Amino acid sequence: MLAESYSLSDDGRTLTIKLREGVMSHAGNELVADDFIWERNRQTRIIGVENWQNNGMAITDPDSQIKKIDKYTFSITTDKPNPILPAMMTHMANHMIDSVEYQQHEGQAGDPDGTNWSNTLGSGHGPYKVESFTAGDNITFTAHDQYWDSRYPMYFQKVIVKEVPKSANRMALVLSGDADAATYLTPKELQSLDGKSGVKVMHWKSNLISRIEFNCTKPPFDNPLVRKALNFAVPYDQILSTVYLSAATQAKSVIPSTYPSCNGSYWRYRLDYDKARELLAEAGYSEGFETTLEIMTDYPQDEQIAIIIKDSFKNIGVDVSIEKLQSADYWSKGPKKSFKGMYIFSDMPGVVDGGFSIKLWLQSGVDSNFSGYSNAELDKLYKETTETADPALRDRNFQRIQEIVVWEDPAWILLSEPGYHIAVRDDIYDLFWQSLQEIRWGMAYRK
Repeated sequence: MLAESYSLSDDGRTLTIKLREGVMSHAGNELVADDFIWERNRQTRIIGVENWQNNGMAITDPDSQIKKIDKYTFSITTDKPNPILPAMMTHMANHMIDSVEYQQHEGQAGDPDGTNWSNTLGSGHGPYKVESFTAGDNITFTAHDQYWDSRYPMYFQKVIVKEVPKSANRMALVLSGDADAATYLTPKELQSLDGKSGVKVMHWKSNLISRIEFNCTKPPFDNPLVRKALNFAVPYDQILSTVYLSAATQAKSVIPSTYPSCNGSYWRYRLDYDKARELLAEAGYSEGFETTLEIMTDYPQDEQIAIIIKDSFKNIGVDVSIEKLQSADYWSKGPKKSFKGMYIFSDMPGVVDGGFSIKLWLQSGVDSNFSGYSNAELDKLYKETTETADPALRDRNFQRIQEIVVWEDPAWILLSEPGYHIAVRDDIYDLFWQSLQEIRWGMAYRK
């Protein structure tokens, strides 16, 4: 959106971007090429060159690979063709910041990169800027009066995002009109709102995948036969009908069904306790085993799923203890790969590319691969897809990767594609869903 134009060189190695002129930040500074260059170097200082944005863009040395051409133009050159590079530029987390304003806060109170300041304020170029932030309570945004895009009506001059932990309370607020929107309601709550005066429920197919992941670095889940066995001990239809009330669809791939290259034909599971016990015996666990299933307290449906899984796994001798975690504790375990056994996880690949979910969750050694899953053939195939401009080769590799991680060496238990749903007052119009499960409020209005 912030680019006037972009072009990819014939060899697929150099992406050149010309920024729009006259785009002003929240602090009143114009967007220029230096902003992008400074942020890539800042992330490298803070996280290292293997931060997932640089990793996706194949930037290993920002100083040599990113070139400033003029005030508004810069280029990125990769060692080999990187077909995901233009797509990576669309990811919200790969955002453009106001480097001039950030540098005003560098070094304050031991904050060399302006990180503490940006955690509560920050300065970008979007339609809203942060007015105030109270941790655990709310963030208040006000309209950016110099926002460049005239297509945004900016009807709402102030947007308050209030943290309300219980979904029933969120539903009550939107029903009473004290809130204009409620996110992450349970399927039962969403169903109960249908036909209620003053409220409408909106649905998107989305790109969210809900699944059970394993800590693949520890026995027994380092054994693919155990993972496959458990895939045959899940009552999939019961979960879809009783937890999601048939509002979700069965997930059949590690790539969302809404994305290119998705192939659900490798998902061949059904509830079959005999098959599950046979595979467990082959893996050396004929007597079963004990394990833990960790869930976040934020999502009531995850607890429902956990109870169903616990009851079902008893039939094959697997004794499951359910452990509830606060979201902060849950997320801290991910990069450390320290889950005790199994855990329910829902996430989405924010870049619309067949390989992004593989890069994000299944590539060996990356922080966002919480399970520690590793498959040498997958790594080789995925690397090939990041170094070719041939879409047919990429698609062939994605097909083989899906066959590996869904059937031959299963990485997860695929539960559902739950979609994205939001309850809003019925006088709110033009809600645009974005691929990180966000709503662009600057494009909405009250009728």
